[in-house]
Formats: sequence, C-alpha cells, structure tokens
Amino acid sequence: MAKKVTLRSSDHKTFEVEEAVVFQSQTIKEIIQKPAVPLLAYIPLPNVRADILAKVIEYCKKQVDKSSTKKEDDAVDREDLDAEFFKVDLLTLCDLLCAANQLQIQSLLDQTSQTIADQVRSLGVF
Repeated sequence: MAKKVTLRSSDHKTFEVEEAVVFQSQTIKEIIQKPAVPLLAYIPLPNVRADILAKVIEYCKKQVDKSSTKKEDDAVDREDLDAEFFKVDLLTLCDLLCAANQLQIQSLLDQTSQTIADQVRSLGVF
C-alpha cells in the first residue's frame, strides 16, 4: 500500500495524495524528508487554491504514470493529454505557473511557461 500525504489548500480543502505523486514537488519532498520537522497532520499550502492544487495533483499523477509506462505507442496519446491539460484560460495558466514555482515542479513550470508564451505570441503582441 502506497504511503499517502495530505495537502491543504489556501481555502482549507484537503487532498490525500500518494507520496510518489507529491514527490514531483521539490518543496514538498524537502518538507517530508526533513528529520527535524515534527510530523504534521497535513502540509499547508497557503498560496495555492483548491482548484489549482487539484490541477497540479492531476499533472503530477500524469507524470508518475508517464514514467511507469514508457511505451513508444503511447507517446502520441500522452502528448495529446498534455495539450488537453493546458487548454485553460490565461488566468488559470498564471495560477498554475505560480503554484509550479512555489512547489518547485520544474516540468510543470516549463510547460506552463511555454503555453503562456505560445498564447501571447498567438495574440500577435510580440
């Protein structure tokens, strides 16, 4: 049975998530692995709303699934899933970017930044 970690969003919603999924976040990984830190009932994330945290968890689960199934046949399907994941409004993308930065999830930070840049470029602003 996989070990679970409870995360609490800024709006006080809790999420019970497998350790392998939350370890996609360097911030959470460091909190959990610090030996001097007392055991917490949950890890508070005061700057991440529940709706954004749910998206971050979804992304991290997909990353864990990707690493466990590395079939080349699935590569195109995974890219389609990634494209679907980032089909959200610009405000949500900015919130995801902030959460990825705070939680130190480099792949989410990179992909969200690229998606925002692509959207701005498509507006013809630059």
